[in-house]
Amino acid sequence: MGGQDGDMFKYFKILILQGLVAARKHSDKIMSLVDIMRAGERQRKELKSIFKGYLKKIFVAFCIILA
Repeated sequence: MGGQDGDMFKYFKILILQGLVAARKHSDKIMSLVDIMRAGERQRKELKSIFKGYLKKIFVAFCIILA
């Protein structure tokens, strides 16, 4: 990009600044989406642990049946 004094780098900095300003206008919506994704991650982990428990029970039941 021609170094820190290059025209393309200066243009890049302007575009980054414009992007941040545009994102700030929608910060409430962005934070709402982040909150939803974080809650979804917690739910996913809880479901995964429940599912693992059921898989263990099913595996034990099959072992008993096949024994």
